[in-house]
Amino acid sequence: MEKIKGKFFFPLNRNKKKKQVPGIIEISDNGFVKLELLGVLIEDENHPFPFSELKRKVNIWGIAENGSKISLLQCDAINITQHFDKMGMTFETYHARFILKNDWVENASKKYFRKLSVSIEGLGDWLNISGGIQNTIFENGGEKYSYNYKEPSDIFFEIEKHLKGCFYFRIKKPELRFGYHIEQKSCLEFSSDKSESLLFFLERLYHFQRFLNLVSDSVLDIDFITMTSYHNSYQVGQQKYFTELNLVYLKENLQNQGNISNRLSFLIHYKDLENNFEGIIQQWFKFRTGGMSRVIEIIYEGIKNKQKVRNYLFIAVSQAAEGFYRIEKQQRHSKFEKAINALLQDNLLNIHFSSFEKPKDIEKLVQTIKEYRNDLTHIGKFKNLEPQQSEIYFLTNLLKNITTLALLKKTGISNDSIRITF
Repeated sequence: MEKIKGKFFFPLNRNKKKKQVPGIIEISDNGFVKLELLGVLIEDENHPFPFSELKRKVNIWGIAENGSKISLLQCDAINITQHFDKMGMTFETYHARFILKNDWVENASKKYFRKLSVSIEGLGDWLNISGGIQNTIFENGGEKYSYNYKEPSDIFFEIEKHLKGCFYFRIKKPELRFGYHIEQKSCLEFSSDKSESLLFFLERLYHFQRFLNLVSDSVLDIDFITMTSYHNSYQVGQQKYFTELNLVYLKENLQNQGNISNRLSFLIHYKDLENNFEGIIQQWFKFRTGGMSRVIEIIYEGIKNKQKVRNYLFIAVSQAAEGFYRIEKQQRHSKFEKAINALLQDNLLNIHFSSFEKPKDIEKLVQTIKEYRNDLTHIGKFKNLEPQQSEIYFLTNLLKNITTLALLKKTGISNDSIRITF
């Protein structure tokens, strides 16, 4: 839990100290942000009532005790409490979707940033790239030491018009315990040749994250995000530096800590794709909006909950499989069983059945999926089937897997590069 004390106010009151309210920000390990104020925020004399009475999101600025600037964006007023036994004090509480440290930003849609840098868990394992040999000398306790290692070269790729990506690698200063310990960190950077908003960068980051989720069949969460603005800079000697803002946000993987990836079980590694990675990512980003984006989100929910047995997940992945086929074939009115049969025929060879028996009768399997799907989506109309939970688990993950394979193949990934063990 991180706590930041300071004074807080609405942006238009930045120069009005009387309208700055003392408070404390509490940031949980999962990025949940709460602002508690000793008083209430007032916008201006024409609005002499607490903003907690308004049902809209607001942006709040602050100055921490150390003098650093803080932006709390998309805040919801949660509670206002009056304590008459404490000299009539009033407390106000907000929850913020985002916090940006080190500068003031008007809102999440303001075109203010040129670069996003992010650390994603498991990225280094997926890239699986080691550095070369270079003698480096460093000091520790007045003594000089050396090690032979150099981080790998940066990997650049174009994502969209005006937007480029880069995998970059950094090593921490070696720790002297029982010999040298060198840790390499792999990070991702998005850079734009024009200023864009926080939401612009985050939407594209989340879509890239979904790609990693599918190729790893795992929940890979984000460790930290740093935003860079070219609006503010500072000079150190002859070198010019731009302001970097640390972003705090609510992480996705709150209830799925047991479903972190097995680092040895990625469906595909970067090295399987490196010869055509730029083309694959550009194709993937064409799925960022429209029907395919909804298919991707459903499959991601299946990945997050793949160890659970839930009827709603079966219905959802059935819908995703059918939706993918209709979009891909541009057949809006194709029958459900036709879509499932086609996906099974095209992708079953890429699945290695180790825990379950490989289906022998595809037509019978399609009919079973159809009956269960109809029975669950039209309660009371059909047979009121009660399948075994193990069967629902099998069918849910089978549908998730064949749709995942179909999505990845559509980006240009070859058949030979993909194999799911199930």
